[in-house]
Amino acid sequence: MVETTFAKLFWGTDLDSLEIDKNQKLIIERVLNMRDQDELRWLWQTYSKYDIQH
Repeated sequence: MVETTFAKLFWGTDLDSLEIDKNQKLIIERVLNMRDQDELRWLWQTYSKYDIQH
């Protein structure tokens, strides 16, 4: 599950149903587009460099 502090990135999405593995592409795209430092840090701690680049 994605942290509730990320709610602003996932408008219209039920955060309780958002899964880190299953929704990987969506999560990575949203975080990269918003470019918030704390969220980017979380992204690099959660996903591999390969996952983020592909």
